[in-house]
Amino acid sequence: MAQERCFNRTFQYNRLWTPGEIRTADTDERGVPVASDHFRLVDSDETVEERKVHSDEKVKEARRESGQRDKRAAIERALYDLDPDDDSHWT
Repeated sequence: MAQERCFNRTFQYNRLWTPGEIRTADTDERGVPVASDHFRLVDSDETVEERKVHSDEKVKEARRESGQRDKRAAIERALYDLDPDDDSHWT
């Protein structure tokens, strides 16, 4: 089972991960290991250098910005789905 090691402090899956922590890697639909943004796939005997660690304020700010981008993207997708020739879309 593939593992990934945290290299950048992050808040994921309702917990704060710190550099050096190891977790089981997620896999795609074919079962291929996929590392997330703040983790790298590693061998069990690999050592990882600690990298820049974000402050709690920076993590909160990044989560806020990500949520705003997600909302904006959802609105844009909904607008693109509207048909200008279908009157029921414009009531």
